[in-house]
Amino acid sequence: MARKRRNPSDRRPSQPPAKAPAAPEPLSERRRWLGILAAAAAALGWLTLLRVLGPHPWDYDEYYHVWLARQMRGGMPSSFPWTPFSTMHEHFSDPVPLFHLVLMPFAGLTIEKAALAGAFCGQLLVVGALAWVLGKHRVPYAPVWLLGLTALGTNLVTRLAMCRPHHGEIAFTILFVGLLLLDASPIALGVVAAVFGLFHASGWMPVLFATLWLLAPESLACVPRRRRWIALAAAAVGWALGQLLHPHFLDNLRLLWTTNVTILSQSAAGDSGLRSQIGNELQPLSGDLLMEQWPALLAAGALVYLLARRPEWRRREVLAVGFLALAFLVPGIVLWRRFFELGAPLTLLALALGTARVGSGPNVPALSKRAVYVLGALIATGSIYTFLTIRATGIGRVSPPDAMARWLAEHGSPNERVFTANWADSAPLLYYAPRLQSLVALDPTAFWVKDPELFALYVRIIDGREMRPAAIVRDRFGARWVTIWKAPNLKTFATRMVRSGEASVVFNDPFYLVLDLGPPARPATAG
Repeated sequence: MARKRRNPSDRRPSQPPAKAPAAPEPLSERRRWLGILAAAAAALGWLTLLRVLGPHPWDYDEYYHVWLARQMRGGMPSSFPWTPFSTMHEHFSDPVPLFHLVLMPFAGLTIEKAALAGAFCGQLLVVGALAWVLGKHRVPYAPVWLLGLTALGTNLVTRLAMCRPHHGEIAFTILFVGLLLLDASPIALGVVAAVFGLFHASGWMPVLFATLWLLAPESLACVPRRRRWIALAAAAVGWALGQLLHPHFLDNLRLLWTTNVTILSQSAAGDSGLRSQIGNELQPLSGDLLMEQWPALLAAGALVYLLARRPEWRRREVLAVGFLALAFLVPGIVLWRRFFELGAPLTLLALALGTARVGSGPNVPALSKRAVYVLGALIATGSIYTFLTIRATGIGRVSPPDAMARWLAEHGSPNERVFTANWADSAPLLYYAPRLQSLVALDPTAFWVKDPELFALYVRIIDGREMRPAAIVRDRFGARWVTIWKAPNLKTFATRMVRSGEASVVFNDPFYLVLDLGPPARPATAG
């Protein structure tokens, strides 16, 4: 007798079918982002408090940026008559026009208020970029990691508190790297590259990041090579299109070469006179200043340890961001401290991504409650230490060149020239006394490139190696006024100028001397 077939629908499974994973509840997703926003607000409040307690300019360049933003309300100048010894004199180009565009609404305020507003806008970029990347990668305890930005040592936090365009360099680096890891659309990559290129002189770096991503082994990238080629093309085209929008395209390309190649090469192993005048951010971290960065160094040590000893940490996103972090940290310590401000937040991001849940598989290391408490305690300790250490320096309590520049604004006549023994004095002079001329604005390399021999003479004068400096300053540089910062390295120059009998001390405060050499016999030519 044939056995009756049973309808498959009549069968009862021995166990219930597995349920599909539930989508995250909208409420918990909203709470997650609210926590990130709360941490972002706390970090911004912390940075703002630091700046409010030190309301005066934190850096000479702040005067320049606020003044140029005010000047550019009438359009970008094509020449720069204020600094005849600079390459900018005949062909001016602003390498960071978007930064000055952001500053324009505040440029009419006092220098203290304008710099505070500009610093806050930059901090908003950095904190916002890190918050977005942490949120999109679903990093557990993202608010705690975000607050870590305030605890990475005095170098990064001091720079974050300034009104300067390097905020864009930090923010757009974090954002572009985060987009690469998410295999974002070419349009998003191109837009970020274009904006980055107009916000900071290092805006070509997305092309470098995309190139490294293309060259990464398949096991690390986990993205088809075709997609990586598209990412590289998007970054290159985006940066190029952004540069084409610059009103002084060719002049800007020459300036970018000077900024990214000439300055770095000369500061590392170039002209000794130029190296002696290069800015602090292009000096290595050393001594006590290096020790003040112990929170960032501790984070870097933890990252190296985890990558070396814990296989579950050696995932593509952690390795990729960790490699970039160390690639910036090491030169930041031994060559140019400005690289350290990129390496420190990337180190924090790499550690955070080590616990991220997007595209990481089942072996994601989970943070125990004890680890979270330890992490929170370390961040709180680093944050308090950084805050108190910066406050102890007295930065922002007074601006040394302020009174000097105001005095020259009252007593100088149009087109009279000022010999600035500290080349950065040009920035406050531009802000307060734009009727006057000075030597060079923002960077001494623009002076060195235009006339290396005259720049060498300038260095010999301020180093105290010229026996009759007053006559040279008046006749060769065509300067009537001399500003001398009361720093130990300028003491010999100041002594020889005062004792020459050819200069009168017309201004003297705890920070500066201003000397009057009298009108020059004939106007000096630059170059």
